[in-house]
Amino acid sequence: MQKTLCRSLIFCLLAVTACTVKEDRSECPCILTIDFSSCHESKDALSIKGWTGSSTLFGTKVLVKDYPDGIKFMVPRGSVCYSVCSDIPSYRQIGSVVYCPFGNQAEPMFAYRQTVITDGETAVDRVVLHKQYAVLNISFGMKGETMADISKVIIKASCNGMSIEDLSPVEGDFEYVAYSDDGFFNIRVPRQMGDLLTMEAYAGDEIVKAEDLAALLSSSGYRWDTEDLDDAWIDFDMGRMETTIAFEEWKEGDSYLETI
Repeated sequence: MQKTLCRSLIFCLLAVTACTVKEDRSECPCILTIDFSSCHESKDALSIKGWTGSSTLFGTKVLVKDYPDGIKFMVPRGSVCYSVCSDIPSYRQIGSVVYCPFGNQAEPMFAYRQTVITDGETAVDRVVLHKQYAVLNISFGMKGETMADISKVIIKASCNGMSIEDLSPVEGDFEYVAYSDDGFFNIRVPRQMGDLLTMEAYAGDEIVKAEDLAALLSSSGYRWDTEDLDDAWIDFDMGRMETTIAFEEWKEGDSYLETI
């Protein structure tokens, strides 16, 4: 792969130098450098796709550590769109959409999308990955104590995919069954449109709590359209009939607490 990229870079440089000062340089290609300097903590592979209009310009997978100076592509003058997202082996891709498999919780998906002006001989853009999943931390209280007899929670949602062209959520059935022996549940959910997200909590084979989480989160101010999705802590106090919700913002780490 390294040899292929080296040959591509040499070809790019030759293409640029082939345009002399006397020639119309507007038709010469642009060398786009994608900078990974803000992704130094990413140890997993990233998938990159670049396009203009309906034409795909490049697509590859990289490890950030292999490109300390970024990766370069030869692109046409004008403007180029590209996206970078976590390369998750368990996800499947159909066209420009990646899907979380039915029955799985979401994997830690980070992504970035940008349109770059490529009018000059070179252009540089720095990747800033954004969090595309939310962790729902769910617990069940009874007079200040955890209800350990609730051993299973089923989460259902209406979106299980993400468009790699604009990072928007894509409709599809999401369902995950979480088990616990202490009444605490942590479930990763992909970005949603916000209209359908439900929970069923079981004690044995009996449903003891059913909740419209989409409505609950929305009424508490949760937003699914932020660049980085917040995590949520939801406690259902079964004795006091109270619900406590806390949000943690991904960037600042601030928490917002509300009791319903």
